[in-house]
Amino acid sequence: MKTSETAFFAALFILVIFLSVSGCTEKTKNTEETNLTIISHNTCWSPAMSSIIGIDMTPEYKGYGDCIFHWTATGVSAPDVNLLLWGAETTGEITDEGNDTWTEPGTTLLWSYRNFEIETMPEKFTLNIEAVDRKTNETLAETEVKISRKTMVFCIEST
Repeated sequence: MKTSETAFFAALFILVIFLSVSGCTEKTKNTEETNLTIISHNTCWSPAMSSIIGIDMTPEYKGYGDCIFHWTATGVSAPDVNLLLWGAETTGEITDEGNDTWTEPGTTLLWSYRNFEIETMPEKFTLNIEAVDRKTNETLAETEVKISRKTMVFCIEST
């Protein structure tokens, strides 16, 4: 009887360890989703500001894997969103990447808008960002940036 009790508790112990490890793995995956943040030094932008061409956003991923970033504007405003790359350190050229683009780690993207008809312009804008594993194409983490408009000033909403 002692042998069967020992075997039962050993099996129970192994099952508890297995379930704990499985739970930790799932929790780690959920935690990974919060490991992608967007850093911005100019959280507001207006077309009247001649020295700033948009809201700067730099992704910061603190997780495992070699990743690239996928940026997608969504919603009714998506066709009029400009995601811009500024080659400030090299050529100084501004490249319009459209409303769906990919960037390397450390690359700053600028969010801008091209339709200034105030009567038809939305008041809310959404930009989805994913950290994607370079080798497996698996989404490692994702986040969303909400931008709101008041008159002709666009600002990242506080999270």
